[in-house]
Amino acid sequence: MATVKVIRTFIFASIAILSLIVLGLLGHLTALTNAVGFYYSSFALGMGTAVLSLLFVLVGAIIDTFRRGAITSLVWFELACTGLLWVLWLATATSIQSLGIFRSCDYVNAGVESSCHEFQTVEAFSWLLWIFSLYWFCTLLVLSVTAARQNPTVNVWQMPVMEHPLFPNNSNSHQVKAPAGLGAPPEYAISPSRF
Repeated sequence: MATVKVIRTFIFASIAILSLIVLGLLGHLTALTNAVGFYYSSFALGMGTAVLSLLFVLVGAIIDTFRRGAITSLVWFELACTGLLWVLWLATATSIQSLGIFRSCDYVNAGVESSCHEFQTVEAFSWLLWIFSLYWFCTLLVLSVTAARQNPTVNVWQMPVMEHPLFPNNSNSHQVKAPAGLGAPPEYAISPSRF
């Protein structure tokens, strides 16, 4: 469990980087199709989803850095945003894949071949972004439900994610304690051997 914070950081960094790449590639592909007189609505969905992903991850990270306990750092807000993102990335990936264009990139024209590779990259990154978003959503949901069941007096949903009770080494968190008999023997102020 010590690596949960590292996993969260890795997932959010990956979401930011891949979303930026998808946004750039879809912008280029949309410019190419607009030059011909049309565009794919799947590309617009992908660009919108990439912008929302960047807003959530980057703005959330900046606000969390400067203000502890902001709404963007609460468990319920992060669950809502990552839940929305995984649905949008799933819609984007399936929408782009359902276009059925560029299954093979064996073209003589270098421009068409380049566009084909860009399209396939967007398709692959959309699926990866869906997997990352779904993984973090499920992980945070399971950890939060577990913490809420172990200690019903702590409102896990209103806590900042980085102070989550099941994340180890939190100085300000409300730690969920193991039931008696499962840990180390109790320590006494006075040794029982003195009596």
